[in-house]
Amino acid sequence: MATDYAGKEKEFVASLGPDTGRDLEGWMQAISGAGLAHRNDIIDWLRQNGFTFANASWLERIHHNGGRLIYGNDEPAIERTEARPQKAAIKTAPPVIPNVTVAIPRVATQNSGAPVSGPPKLSIVATSPGIVFDPAVSELLLTAKGLRPLAVVALQEIAAAVPGAALTADGPLIMMSAPKPFLALLPGAKALRFYGRFERDGSGRVARAEPAMKTPDKAPPPFPGVVVLADARLVDDAFAAIVKQAHTSAHA
Repeated sequence: MATDYAGKEKEFVASLGPDTGRDLEGWMQAISGAGLAHRNDIIDWLRQNGFTFANASWLERIHHNGGRLIYGNDEPAIERTEARPQKAAIKTAPPVIPNVTVAIPRVATQNSGAPVSGPPKLSIVATSPGIVFDPAVSELLLTAKGLRPLAVVALQEIAAAVPGAALTADGPLIMMSAPKPFLALLPGAKALRFYGRFERDGSGRVARAEPAMKTPDKAPPPFPGVVVLADARLVDDAFAAIVKQAHTSAHA
């Protein structure tokens, strides 16, 4: 049995990088950086980051074992000093996105809206205040797949631009209201589509919404304008300004 467990453990560890964006060392660093004192707290935190209870418990045990595998104990210990920025975790079925703050550095933009610096790294910081999504919204965010971390970043930018905005699930859309609906997100694996009553600006990001959304029922978009995101560098001051303008237009 020990041999079987060792094989399963190695498969689990090998899958961490492709499945979550962090390898074993990255998760060891992240757990240490979370500053959680109790093992159950670590397991809960990992479950909030998308792990099943069994895998969260397994990862916590490896962390408690000094970074060494439990059954393949010939692996060297992983030195853990301070948490380093990692790519945001991407999992397939988390029930609720945790109360985290996703930090993204600002980048300078040209008049066209194109960034002039290299792509920033996303980092998850387990501190408050954060943004918590209800289960229905979390389920919709799963449809963004690899773009789910970008969706979290964009929604946090929206929450900062329009304090008190409420997020609700409405069919395939995530609606944002404050108090009237002013923005709708259609998550997708290739792009995030934000619909609103936008005014054309100099950034070139605002376009006329398509006659029918890319959904099974081909429903018409809820607002006449659309901003398409597939790059974290575009979640910047210009994006915040577009959001604020959409909110103002919805309440005019």
